[in-house]
Amino acid sequence: MTAQKASFFLSTTERLQALAQAAGRLLEVQKVYLGLVAPKSLAEFSKVGALEHGTLILLAENGAIAAKLRQQLPTLLSKFQQRGVQVNAIRVEVQAGLRREAKRPAHDKQIDETGLNSLQRLQSSLEEGSLKEALEKLLAHQHRQTK
Repeated sequence: MTAQKASFFLSTTERLQALAQAAGRLLEVQKVYLGLVAPKSLAEFSKVGALEHGTLILLAENGAIAAKLRQQLPTLLSKFQQRGVQVNAIRVEVQAGLRREAKRPAHDKQIDETGLNSLQRLQSSLEEGSLKEALEKLLAHQHRQTK
């Protein structure tokens, strides 16, 4: 479904229009929160949950993050207001599992000997260019990993 079709569907009834507007407003507030307001170390583990009757609800990954956010509430409230967000109070709630896409450590994968031989043949058959350079770098990296 294209964005144009989705926006048409959301504008078909008053209730859907209100829902789309509320969702759009939350996205705007989340952008302000991430980009301008929250300390980066806290923003990574928290997000905007709702904006109801002038009260902004921030969701924190755990109690420690929630406690740190609560310490920052006067500053956060002031920053939101300076950026035009109509908020009178901020409430912090803990929501475990907020960051489901937890970062996994990068692992260097090894290419087996058959794969390396195929890549070397391909690299040697290519004309000079970015693909050949990329393959050279990959093969050099794999060579260092096997030593």
